[in-house]
This record gives sequence, structure tokens and C-alpha cells, in this order.
Amino acid sequence: MPWFEKVAASYNGESCFARVGQSASGHFVKMVHNGIEYALMQLIAEVYHLLRIGTGRTPKEVAEIFESWSEGELNSYLLSISRHILSLEDNNQTPLVDLIDNKVGAKGTGLWTAQNALELGIAVPSLVAAVQARHLTNTISTLAAKEMTYQAKETQKIDIDLEALKSAFYFASLLCYRQGLALIKGASRSHQWKVDLAKTLQTWRAGCIIRADYLDDIAKGVDFIDTLENEAKALRSITGQAIQTGLAFPVLASTQTYIATLSTPSNGHLVQAQRDYFGEHGIKTHSGETSHLTDLVDLPEKVR
Repeated sequence: MPWFEKVAASYNGESCFARVGQSASGHFVKMVHNGIEYALMQLIAEVYHLLRIGTGRTPKEVAEIFESWSEGELNSYLLSISRHILSLEDNNQTPLVDLIDNKVGAKGTGLWTAQNALELGIAVPSLVAAVQARHLTNTISTLAAKEMTYQAKETQKIDIDLEALKSAFYFASLLCYRQGLALIKGASRSHQWKVDLAKTLQTWRAGCIIRADYLDDIAKGVDFIDTLENEAKALRSITGQAIQTGLAFPVLASTQTYIATLSTPSNGHLVQAQRDYFGEHGIKTHSGETSHLTDLVDLPEKVR
């Protein structure tokens, strides 16, 4: 397929065209690309929201911050266009973003990504949260939403360490990609597609929406992410501060929940016990044996 290589984008002299795996794997990879795209777009929007509403900065001031980030390791297509958008004003010097309503559309690939992840049992909370964030923007003005929403609340201003925010954004971005790659890997295993993740990343290095300079860091894998202790602390701290403003940060919070769930003690044992208590679904002990609560303790009478 040399004609595809001729028209494809290239990165460092290497084509960004590749056959990533067997059968329908290429279509699946493109779908997940879009799911990651949803998450990154929403994450950038949430950082903008935190800086603008949470700290009182203007769109132009946020654009300047994004521009400084784009000059380093955080350079990406989505961050660059966001910086440009936030710098635009009309003839009355009204920020362009203030002329646009908050309802966000979608073509469906984000939804498909979420559906496939749920069906395969692979956790991609940041990607799912981004899809639901778009749904929420179209729900706010509906009659059903008006019947169950609280009255508007005042938000709180906070002081943000910009270096910590930069580190948190970098770490959260890496985790969005890792979730997408985990989904591709899981689907490949399930469907026997033999997807090459290195080739997949190569196709994302140029000519696509989620291209970013830090894709090299993502290629280093989970072991590299485990070394980013300061960045992980920054994400935890910034997420806590962000929530204190009273604003919504679905992807930021979901990403922090994702890494915390994978790196701290879980509460799944109680949920297992609850399911077995009311439905006798069984429990699995630390020894790997499948059992029931009644096999471990006397339950003469259950709560009814």
C-alpha cells in the first residue's frame, strides 16, 4: 500500500501510516483515537475553566499560559488550537468564547468508545466522563433537568500554583492516552487482532488531532508513569483545589480516581460481600477460592 504512505503525514521522516493489526482493528483504533480526543478536549476545557472562573483570569491570560506550556514538553495540537481560540476577540473586544453557547455536539465515536469499554470490562473513566460531560451540556436546559437541579451556587476563587497545574495537566493527559491504549490492548486480545501498540502510537505522531510531543513518554509505558511521583501528587492536589471552587471537573476528577484506584487499597471486598449477601453471587477470597459469606461466618439471620 505504498500510495497510502505517500499521502500520509510523517514524523521524523517516518510515515504515520501503518497497518496496526488484523481484521477491523484499524477502525477500532480510530474510534479509540476519537475517545481519547474527547477526554483531552474536555481536560483542556476544565483547566481553562479553573483558570478563568476559579482564579479570575481572562481568556487572553489563559491563552498566554497555554502558549508557554506549548513551548515545552506539553506541546500538542489541541493545546495549540485552544490557545489560539482563547486569544481571539470580535470587533468589540469581546472574547470569542463568550459569544458561543455551552451546548456541545458529538458524532458518536466517543459514545462507541464508552460502550465498547463497558462491554469489554475495561475501565476508561476519563473517556467516559468526557462523553457524559457533553451530554450534560445538552441536558441543563431541559424540563427534566430543571425539575431536579439545585439553584445556582456561588463559586469560590482559589490561588493556583501554575507549575503544579502544569504537572497535573501533563500527568492527566498521559493517563487519558494510557486508558485508550488499555482499551485497544483489551479489544485486541479479545478479538485476536494482534494490534501493535508501537505502530498505533506512530500513527498518532503527526497528521491527527491527538498528536503531541509527549507521545514519546506514553510509549515508555506504565513503568515510566510509576516514576512520576511529583506529577501524581500535583494531580491529586490540583483536583482537590478544583473541587473546592464548586465548579465541575468531570475528566480531571475521573482521572485522579483512575490512578488512585490502581495505586491505593481498594474497597471492592465490601461490594463483593454486599452482592453475595443479597443475591448469593459468590465471593472470591485472597486464596483465589470462590465461596459464599455463609461458608466463612455463621449467618443465622440476614437483614431483611
